[in-house]
Amino acid sequence: MPRDLGICVRSFDFELRGESGDGLTLEGYAAVFNSPTTIRDMQGDFEEVILPDAFNRSLGKRMPILQWDHGKDPAVGTAPIGDIHDLHPDGHGLFVRAALYDHASTGRVRMAIKGKSVKGMSFRFGVPKGGDAWSKRDGMDVREIRDVDVHELGPVAFPAYDTTSVSVRSLLAQLDPDEYRALLREL
Repeated sequence: MPRDLGICVRSFDFELRGESGDGLTLEGYAAVFNSPTTIRDMQGDFEEVILPDAFNRSLGKRMPILQWDHGKDPAVGTAPIGDIHDLHPDGHGLFVRAALYDHASTGRVRMAIKGKSVKGMSFRFGVPKGGDAWSKRDGMDVREIRDVDVHELGPVAFPAYDTTSVSVRSLLAQLDPDEYRALLREL
């Protein structure tokens, strides 16, 4: 039943949460917990579920990088598209907040997210020994992801999971009124 899958990629939908401001803040979920999805590979289909603690060890060791479409876009390449400021598991999934670079190569990505033509996030990962468990349910192999090594994550054109989310909004929108006034005074 266990398969040698090597480095894996999983994707999730996202949605725009705010349309005002500079649009440089990306928010969403790179993974959603306890949300079964069908994965197709060379050996056939299987169902996969990511457990809530799957990212804890990896995130304690290092921060993944933020890339557009796993670094495969010829115009953007493998360069990061922004800086991750907040990445943590919560009750829903792996929440991401990042500041996108104000650069022409990321401008197309931001416009596609804002226009809702890009609706997914994804993450690239490896599974360490003992990091998954396989079983069978109704004749189908089921993979439970318990521990992963996360390498990169970010928005993608074609997500594998339909339950992720991402949005772009203004960095200023996250400031409380006192912080906003202080920033205005400083400027």
